[in-house]
Amino acid sequence: MPRATSFIELQAKQERHDKFHHNDIYRLSTFERMNHFGHHFAKYVARLARLKDEKNPLPVLSQTLADTTIVTLSSAYSLNMNLDQTLQERHGLPTSRGTFGYSGGTNGNSAIEDVRLWLLHELAKPTGDIAKVLEEHDHMGQGAVRKGLEDGVTDISYVAVCGFNGLHLDMVSEVYDRWALIEKNRIL
Repeated sequence: MPRATSFIELQAKQERHDKFHHNDIYRLSTFERMNHFGHHFAKYVARLARLKDEKNPLPVLSQTLADTTIVTLSSAYSLNMNLDQTLQERHGLPTSRGTFGYSGGTNGNSAIEDVRLWLLHELAKPTGDIAKVLEEHDHMGQGAVRKGLEDGVTDISYVAVCGFNGLHLDMVSEVYDRWALIEKNRIL
């Protein structure tokens, strides 16, 4: 099967992956899934914060970006969003294969640290926004839950794309490698 060349294709592949490998989450209601995904996003922000003193942070950074992207794909199909469309509308980002990332390495640990700090700051904002929307829903608040979730997912997706680009990593390859590892470690 050819590799995906757009977010909507990645979303479709992610849904197929989730049906088989994460059916416990796949069967939840949309709100319960989004609550679960919100916890994942918070976990990734914490992972970025803990990387400060890591001697070789690039492998953990690339895994964190892949995991973040995978959860945004799950979030997007759960909300029936087209990430290609929302990224274009909200950030003017064309999401053809060529803009997903670059092959090659970064120029030293200081550049990696700059990207890590930027990611920490930029992922914390939409992650907090998603948590706020989910909390408002729990308290029967009057906020626009769906729009808040869609905006947060779109912004997190955008930050992930920028992170892959900043580290000169190919987003699609990193996501496919992460899927392969998850599927390999599945016992059934």
